Amino acid sequence: MEINLRKIGTRIAQRRKELGLNQTQLGEKVHLSTNHISNIENGGSYSLDVFLSICDALEITPDYVVLGAIRKDRKGDFLDILKLCEEHEAKILIDITESLIKNRKS
Repeated sequence: MEINLRKIGTRIAQRRKELGLNQTQLGEKVHLSTNHISNIENGGSYSLDVFLSICDALEITPDYVVLGAIRKDRKGDFLDILKLCEEHEAKILIDITESLIKNRKS
């Protein structure tokens, strides 16, 4: 498997924008300069610790950032998707899931 740092950087930038953060704000969260964040988003190299800090700050799973897909395990996939949701979106998904479980046929 080949690691494509440019695609990883694109996914990081996309998620950062989804959260309404600019590069400076993300840099502050992970204690990196704006230039370093820009370099990462443009395919530059970085340490595993930096990568994990960025994933944590962006509330996203490393497997999604690296592979562009979340786990193949559907239950784990659902949990990862849930982590990407805003609070009100998560509540809707939880309500739907609870309703499905409550109303499923035995």
